[in-house]
Amino acid sequence: MSITTRGGMTFTDGVFIEASSGPYLAQVYYNIQDILSTKNNGDTVSSLPNIGLSGTSFNATAIGTPATVATVNGYKVLSFNGSQPGFTIPNTLNMSTNGSMFFVGQQTATRLVAFGGSGPYQYCMFGLSSNDGSSILFRDTGDGGLTYGGLSAVSGLKVMGIVKSGSSATLYDNSTTGISVSPGAGSYVFTTVGYRSAYSQYSVGYLGDLVWFSTAISSGDAQQ
Repeated sequence: MSITTRGGMTFTDGVFIEASSGPYLAQVYYNIQDILSTKNNGDTVSSLPNIGLSGTSFNATAIGTPATVATVNGYKVLSFNGSQPGFTIPNTLNMSTNGSMFFVGQQTATRLVAFGGSGPYQYCMFGLSSNDGSSILFRDTGDGGLTYGGLSAVSGLKVMGIVKSGSSATLYDNSTTGISVSPGAGSYVFTTVGYRSAYSQYSVGYLGDLVWFSTAISSGDAQQ
């Protein structure tokens, strides 16, 4: 899959949007292809450096047994087998009012948690809840929020995104744009990648690039 920005830059490894004030509009951007570029399949991954605007204070660090490297459809990705907790982010990614999240992923069983939470945010998550990528979960601190099915079914990696403005939001995926949903006005705060601590819900599947914007980006940017 490739994504081309308004400025004409094309990235084949995930989601990236260039701001006119550059270089990144995203506060958090984990460029998985670059992070794994020198690693081999089966190698462990101990950290996810952030190259977004918020800088190294949002670097993510593995907890317990780290995720490993795999190659899916020619792309290097993080591989989770349901026993690795994933990564913790030292600062919060707050989607309670406005914000945007995107990830590249494939669920192979149970759940795929792209962004999750721990501590007071343990129930928060944004990720896939079906093996064909057709259903997502977007959960708040009370484990409420959004469960949505009927997205485009795919057999491999897919791009998934949510743009939230107040209590309403818009979902985006590989071939469907602009699905209006209402996740509710709860607190959506994320502090982890690959799991949420509630129910010890660890991912089973693959994760590529992950992006968080502190604002609700435009529909044009989201579609790109």
